[in-house]
Amino acid sequence: MFKPTPQPGLWFIAGSLAQCRIYSRYLALQIKAREEGLVA
Repeated sequence: MFKPTPQPGLWFIAGSLAQCRIYSRYLALQIKAREEGLVA
């Protein structure tokens, strides 16, 4: 689970260490899409 917080640039990710390592790539893609204005 990961989601942005109301504070700009701060994201929350929860789960075990293995899950965080696996899903960090998808989180990075989501952050990049938001920075480039592709996602609201």
